[in-house]
Amino acid sequence: MNSHPIVKPIVIALGVLVALFIVGKFLAPKDPPPAPEATPIAQASPGAAGAKASDADGPKAKLGPKAVTTASGLKYEDLKVGTGKEAKDGLSVEVHYTGWLTNGTKFDSSKDHGDSYKLTLPGQVITGWNEGIPGMKEGGTRKLVIPAALGYGDQGQGEIPPGATLVFEIELLKVN
Repeated sequence: MNSHPIVKPIVIALGVLVALFIVGKFLAPKDPPPAPEATPIAQASPGAAGAKASDADGPKAKLGPKAVTTASGLKYEDLKVGTGKEAKDGLSVEVHYTGWLTNGTKFDSSKDHGDSYKLTLPGQVITGWNEGIPGMKEGGTRKLVIPAALGYGDQGQGEIPPGATLVFEIELLKVN
C-alpha cells in the first residue's frame, strides 16, 4: 500500500508534539508563584487607597531617618527645630508653606502670594495640617507627607488630582 508522501512528516510532527506535551507536564511547576506582598507604604497609609503606591514614593516624599509616621499614616520630619512657643490646639498660628505633589510639582505657596497664612488649630485646613502642625515651635520648619485621606481624598482640589499624596514644607512663624 502506497501512502501519500505528506502523511509521514505529519505523523512525525504529531509524535513530536505529543512528546513535548508529556515532557512539559512533568517539568512544569506544580504550584503557581505566590502573589507579591503589599508594600510597607500601602500598609502604613490606610488613607491612601486612591493613591498609587508610586505616588507616595515620589521624589518629594522622601524623608530622613528621624521621620515620624503616625497611626493615621501622616509622615513628618522636622527640618529645623524651633525654639519659640509651641503650637497647640486652640491657638492661632502664622505659617509660611509650600505644597507639592510627590512628583515635585508645586501647587501652592504662601511665599508666592507674598503673605503668610494665619489659622487657628484645629480646623480651617486639611486634616494632615491639623495633625502635623501641633508640636512645632516658632522658628521651626517641618516637612509633612500627607496621604490622600488626610488631604483632599478621592475628589482632589484644583490642581491636586484625586487620591494624591501631598507634601508640605511648613515654617512656623508665630504662635498666639
